[in-house]
Amino acid sequence: MSKNSCNIFLVRHGETLWNLEKRWQGSKNSPLSSLGEKQAMQANEKLLLYNIDIAYVSFLKRTQDTSDIILKDRAIKVEVLDGIQEINMGEWEGKTQSEVQLRYPNELDTFFNSPETFSIKGAETYFEVQNRVVKSLEYIFESHKNRNVLVVSHGVAIKVALAHYCSVPLCELSTMDNPQNGSIICLSNGEGKVSIKEI
Repeated sequence: MSKNSCNIFLVRHGETLWNLEKRWQGSKNSPLSSLGEKQAMQANEKLLLYNIDIAYVSFLKRTQDTSDIILKDRAIKVEVLDGIQEINMGEWEGKTQSEVQLRYPNELDTFFNSPETFSIKGAETYFEVQNRVVKSLEYIFESHKNRNVLVVSHGVAIKVALAHYCSVPLCELSTMDNPQNGSIICLSNGEGKVSIKEI
């Protein structure tokens, strides 16, 4: 680790029952599936190689349960950080993908293919999500120099943050792979820039 750098181990929560049901979660809770628990345990095994100094999770239980499994038997402080929560999907939350496809076909196409223009009642825009997630990660970088930090977050939240650090505009977001459940990406801010490495 270079001087004054911080390593953020950015993890997407394990698979949930609503993931299995192809149901929009957003800011609502759904428990981890059995596979989701296994994915969290796999992340636990990979991160045993690293000393973790502190952890941050969103207020949603799926990130907290994932963090509990990852940090099993480690006495590490875990803090809730609202800025790393998943995109709020407004009236889509709780509905299945097929229900949304039937009722909101144009908006759904925009969500996936033109995220820079996505807007529905009660939901966040991609720009709003990206701004708050990046602001939260920058806070962590600044507050935990020379530390390793676990951050358990969500699919869209992680993807838009990676787009920022990879200089990919939101209009090209669909060219990036979606973070998989239980995946680990290390962000390091040494030497004036943020480097990205998959663990």
